[in-house]
Amino acid sequence: MAAGILFFIGLLVLVCLFLRRAQMIETLEHQGVTVVARVTRVEQHAVFTKVTAYWQHPQTQQVYPFHSWIVFNPLPLQPGSRVCFLVDRANPQRYYMKA
Repeated sequence: MAAGILFFIGLLVLVCLFLRRAQMIETLEHQGVTVVARVTRVEQHAVFTKVTAYWQHPQTQQVYPFHSWIVFNPLPLQPGSRVCFLVDRANPQRYYMKA
């Protein structure tokens, strides 16, 4: 019985995290700005690809690192290539890589 309750709570937490992420992406699509970042690292894992890219803000010259996990990577990403990210203007730590 306790295992069933723990499973349900875990499932509920995962659903909440998914919905929160979906809401953030929707907000970025309406209020964010698209930036082009340069890929510095591509790490292949079983089904996932981890992409690390950097973007430099043109006015402040501050460099922001972006990390994104892609499932079944359809993009031919390599270090040096460019990718688009949606970034929150007020908080560049909130971002989403456009596929």
